[in-house]
Amino acid sequence: ADVINVIPPMKAGQVAMTLGLADSSGFCPVNRRTFASTLQPNVYVIGDASIADAMPKSGFSANTQAKVVARAIVEELAGRAAPEPLWENTCYALAGKDYGLFVADVFKIVDGKIARINGKGRYLPLNATPAQIKLGARYQQAWLRTFTADCFA
Repeated sequence: ADVINVIPPMKAGQVAMTLGLADSSGFCPVNRRTFASTLQPNVYVIGDASIADAMPKSGFSANTQAKVVARAIVEELAGRAAPEPLWENTCYALAGKDYGLFVADVFKIVDGKIARINGKGRYLPLNATPAQIKLGARYQQAWLRTFTADCFA
């Protein structure tokens, strides 16, 4: 008999479910301006578990979300409103020492949802020159160093 592997649908982790942070979608609804949970007070949810609309579920997205949360908490403690947030996501693919590809996006709140606000320039073009592809590889290497330092330094 054939064995069919079924991949369960992606959802927030068990800790989010146990703590009542996730809704029926399996993800955690948040205030889009601050990433504060809309289900549990004084809890912030970032990354794959959060409902972040157009933002991809990536480590870089979570990193920029964390910075928005930190700023929101500082402002709340000071009795001020959180500023209008902007987020980024950048993803590089290194296909060889000198062959790099990327996607880069900027997001903001539009009509109550997190939306991508940049357009055509988000990818390295398909007709990129060898110099542009090589530069993409250099950008990837610099991005990896700085992103790793930002997360763990």
